[in-house]
Amino acid sequence: MIIGVHTTAHRRYSITKIAFAALTRTLNELEALGHQTYVVCGVSSLKSASIATSFGFEAVMTPNNPVGRKFDVTMKKVLERECDYVMEYCSDNVLDTDYSNLAHQAMSGGIPYWGLTSFYIMNNRTKQCRLFKGCLSNVGRLTRRYLLDNIKRKKNYFYEHRLDRGLDASFNKIMWEVNKIRADYPRLERPY
Repeated sequence: MIIGVHTTAHRRYSITKIAFAALTRTLNELEALGHQTYVVCGVSSLKSASIATSFGFEAVMTPNNPVGRKFDVTMKKVLERECDYVMEYCSDNVLDTDYSNLAHQAMSGGIPYWGLTSFYIMNNRTKQCRLFKGCLSNVGRLTRRYLLDNIKRKKNYFYEHRLDRGLDASFNKIMWEVNKIRADYPRLERPY
């Protein structure tokens, strides 16, 4: 399978470098499982663009506000290239090494819309972690290309441009409105 990766970056340069190093590890694991990958990163500064390109990612310049427009511009750029799935990844994500196997199983099983509903989030300032649980996030979310093509054809946007928050809920709502599908997710014994 060909996986196009959608990511964005804005400021927080040291965190972005850590997240992109982790993404590179994840992509290497997916490639070892037989997948091809490419990454498009929506950025709003030359420094973020430089970080993205230093990891071999394609950087697309777009204003940071509103974030919904930035995500949408980036998704449209991802879809300019051939892919079977789009994986979403944020510049502050670090996926567990088991993610690659879980994602591979989902794609090999033909699951069209898949993601994680249970993982830890660390507050970089306080160094405290909290458990995120219960609803689909864009952390590693996988979507079949045809579902995104349907959304583009019917709405011509993937994320509401006006939004700076609530993008996950908005995307899931649009996915339901257009494709009448809800995400599948792994039933995990522990969060990722």
